[in-house]
Amino acid sequence: EETKYRVRDLNPNVVRQRLSESFVQRLLVRDIVFSGHNLAAQDNSLIHGRTSDAYLVFSQEGIKLGKTEVVSHNLNPVWPRICLKLKKKRDVLIECFDYDFGRKDDLIGEVTVSGKDLASLGNAIEFQLQNKELQNMGTIRIEEIIEGESLIVSRFAGVKHFVDVYL
Repeated sequence: EETKYRVRDLNPNVVRQRLSESFVQRLLVRDIVFSGHNLAAQDNSLIHGRTSDAYLVFSQEGIKLGKTEVVSHNLNPVWPRICLKLKKKRDVLIECFDYDFGRKDDLIGEVTVSGKDLASLGNAIEFQLQNKELQNMGTIRIEEIIEGESLIVSRFAGVKHFVDVYL
């Protein structure tokens, strides 16, 4: 029985090109400043009153992209710039947590955002955070988006190694 393709009969440069088209994805790099507005208070202290120690976690297709620093005692935080490497055509889950020392952090709320929204430059966009009961838990706003260099990342480094060694 004859196979459809014979590796030894193909030009190595053609094989490399075809593999790179199949197994490589382009990631967009964006430096983004996020802010929170009217976040739901998760902590109650005598000194600061009702407040939260908020931070954001970003994930795409179940893979964590990054996490902001914690902004303490603030229901309207502005987080320092974060660099995200994302796929433009995939949704991004943004989760807002309240940091609790020595205990599990509380989920304030979450929102799913299109990668296209995070990839577009110069747009100030707001997203409503919702908890598991779909209650409004505040707003997340993109304050600034700065373009970084695009990355090309191999999903299958082993395939590249095989091509380099055996072809």
